[in-house]
Amino acid sequence: MFGYADPDWLWGISNSLRFRDFTFGISLDGRVGGIAQTTTEMYMWRAGSHPNSVVPERFLDANNPGSRNYTGEGVKVVSGEATYDTYGNITSDNRTYAPNDVAVTYQTYINNLHRGTAWGGAPSTLDAYSTTFFKIREISLTYNLPTTLSSRFKAKSASISAVGQNVFLWAKQFKYSDPDGGYENFSDPSIRYIGFNLKVVF
Repeated sequence: MFGYADPDWLWGISNSLRFRDFTFGISLDGRVGGIAQTTTEMYMWRAGSHPNSVVPERFLDANNPGSRNYTGEGVKVVSGEATYDTYGNITSDNRTYAPNDVAVTYQTYINNLHRGTAWGGAPSTLDAYSTTFFKIREISLTYNLPTTLSSRFKAKSASISAVGQNVFLWAKQFKYSDPDGGYENFSDPSIRYIGFNLKVVF
């Protein structure tokens, strides 16, 4: 892991409004700041299922299996070395660089870019995103039956509600999974529930 995973702050708001026999309730929450690596997007890239991986170079691979037809942007180290402290900070660096001229297949390039050539491993820095998000956690509309109506079936009170949970999610950078927990390892978006609730008090 790397970076600062904890959010700068968390927030939440719950409120209810009543008008005559109707009650509207809503609960909102979210987090601001912090980063998390996404295993989902790492494997989307490496499996070739990420929408952004559909590029012309990919089709060159398909038409010429094993051919080295892609030279990625960047540089390569031609001499020198860097030393690091126990926290991964560079303490000295005398490396010299040259533009990258190593041609590989597009698949190899993507696998190296998103953590190594072997299947598995942790996501790379390219698969780390802000966990800032906003969510409508719950929303409800309740109708409280008049006592003249509920008393007909010997109830003190009765109500019927339409309830929705996880109705809406906006995430600053996460697109294919839910950053709600601050950790993402093949985490699907939260399931949206929509239903009704009948409450009778005798």
